[in-house]
Amino acid sequence: MIEQAMTARGCNSFPKSYLGDGVYAGFDGYQIWLFTEREQDVAQRIVHEIALEPACISSLKEYIDLLKRRHLT
Repeated sequence: MIEQAMTARGCNSFPKSYLGDGVYAGFDGYQIWLFTEREQDVAQRIVHEIALEPACISSLKEYIDLLKRRHLT
């Protein structure tokens, strides 16, 4: 299901990556997409998607840098 969601979002022209903890990343040429999947019930799986546009990616990188400076060193 994740592979289908990635293709639907145009992430099939760029490398895909498993980040860990059930999270996959894809790129559509503009945004980084994050995908994760969970079981709704026995017969249905749900794919959750988050699109990170460039400004959001920069903010996330700044946040990671802040954590590194304050907590992860």
